[in-house]
Amino acid sequence: MKYVDVYTKAHRLQSHDEGTWLVCDVCAKKFAAQSELRKHAARHDATKPYVCADCPRRFHTPYELRNHHPVHARYGQFSCALCDKLFKSRRYTKLHVMKCSAELGVSR
Repeated sequence: MKYVDVYTKAHRLQSHDEGTWLVCDVCAKKFAAQSELRKHAARHDATKPYVCADCPRRFHTPYELRNHHPVHARYGQFSCALCDKLFKSRRYTKLHVMKCSAELGVSR
């Protein structure tokens, strides 16, 4: 049997067989991996160990903290190609471009 076949079989058993899923004790959400359940369980815990250095906001994960940092940027790093409005995050820029293109009747 090929390695890929073994890997695929293991993946199917772990991810698609409900008998092997791990269940959150608090909300009954199901997970295929122990690490994912552990990360999820932290959501139910009131502690948020990652603190922003610029404001009192706290976060569950370093990823959330990193995504928060552009809020404190002085100038917009991202701009709308249609109206040149500046934004502090790529996410808000994309949302704006969709709205701006609809208002201007431009297809993106």
